[in-house]
Amino acid sequence: MHLLFPAFSALLLFLSFPYNISGYLSFAALVPFFYSISRVFSYRKAFIGGLIFGLIYSAMMSYPLLHALNYHYNRSFIYSLLLITVTSIIPLAFLYGIFSAACIYFRVPSKILCILIPPSLWIISDYVREIIPFYLPWGFAGYTQVFTPLMQISDITGIYGVTFFILLINILITEIIIDRRNFIYHSILLGIVLLVISYSHFRIKQIESELSKSPETDIITIAAIQGNFTTRDRWDDGLSRLRYSTYLSLSENNLSGTDIIIWPETVLNSADRVNLEIIKTVSSRLSPGQLFVTGATRSDNKGGYNNSVFVASNAGIIDIYDKIILFPYSEKSYTWLSAGKFMNAPEKFEPGTRQRIVKTGNGNIGITICFESIYPYFSRRIKRGNADYILNISNDSWFGSTSEPYIHLYSNIARAVELRIPVIRSTNNGISAIINQTGIISASTSLDMKEILKGSISKNRFNSIYAQYGDLILILSAAILLAGIFQKNKKAI
Repeated sequence: MHLLFPAFSALLLFLSFPYNISGYLSFAALVPFFYSISRVFSYRKAFIGGLIFGLIYSAMMSYPLLHALNYHYNRSFIYSLLLITVTSIIPLAFLYGIFSAACIYFRVPSKILCILIPPSLWIISDYVREIIPFYLPWGFAGYTQVFTPLMQISDITGIYGVTFFILLINILITEIIIDRRNFIYHSILLGIVLLVISYSHFRIKQIESELSKSPETDIITIAAIQGNFTTRDRWDDGLSRLRYSTYLSLSENNLSGTDIIIWPETVLNSADRVNLEIIKTVSSRLSPGQLFVTGATRSDNKGGYNNSVFVASNAGIIDIYDKIILFPYSEKSYTWLSAGKFMNAPEKFEPGTRQRIVKTGNGNIGITICFESIYPYFSRRIKRGNADYILNISNDSWFGSTSEPYIHLYSNIARAVELRIPVIRSTNNGISAIINQTGIISASTSLDMKEILKGSISKNRFNSIYAQYGDLILILSAAILLAGIFQKNKKAI
């Protein structure tokens, strides 16, 4: 039981992501795992149970990386599996093993602390993945809720708070199964459900009412070009002319009535001179007030390369943003561990040095490139920098038709709700999307299709407790753990 149940929970949590089944499944997905922990009294057995959970969950979440290495980098299956196991699966599995063992340590007399400590431990371990460079804050349980009312509380708690409540609900259900006669747990569970539904309904109605009153001057129209070239095509010099002509043609047909034309990440990846010529060509066809935004590679003064975004008007380039958070083991390496060279793509990039808010006639633009969107603090700094909206430029074609494009989209939905800021996502192969301040997708494209994402956003500004004060839920969780330590030591005395 103490091995089978954690494995079953890992599968259920993975299936809780909306592209699989439904976010509502996550409310009970971890019950088998917590039930098994409640029946274990050994640190070793608890650690092994958590390790099993982590190995299976991490393996399922890491499959897109395996696909990228095996298919695009032409690495053997054995090499790809070994690299992913060492860099992703095992480190995450150890975190869950430590979490499970810590649940045994924190068994204290207080029933309230007993139900609050596991969620606190869990989200602090999630936070570790955000601040340690070789981890990725990927696949948080909170992202299963992007289409449920629970996501709306993230403008108070952030994504960690959403995960906290998922864990709390699972703990309460577990306690109800163990002790059906204790109606305190039933009451707390019912109270949480009613509170979340009430807040969600109130907040969505409030924001939608304000959005409906947005003046025309606050509305920005967008056309994001999704060329849908494969990863191999994108880095094949022989196909660069076809790629550029396709994007130019699709852009010219959508200039009329559009405030911003957007191309995805690294779509311009030739020599600097060629990239600048294409940017100049598109810019010259813009009307006053229109913007052209494109992802591109560019060389720096020391012979390195940056993964960049260029913002231009009909007068020329306004600003350039260089990606700051680089993807581990591909855009940057640790010691000898690296995905290696892929066609004519740079084997590694140099990190940008400054996060920018690009001020334009079409509002203040905050930019994230690809996986920068999965770091909550990074987007929060954009909102705090007075951005009117966030533009996420991505290329998920590396990962094929796996879970990655969907979960990447979910992180952008979460950022929109947390910060109450519109998010535009422009990708090479999908899923491109326009997301409003309530997390509603007002327009989107399909995966692996050549499409034009067209729609609009409102610059209408909304306050967010999370944007203002950050991850208070982590401070609360640390306080809960300190209270648990104090009670445990007091008992020992």
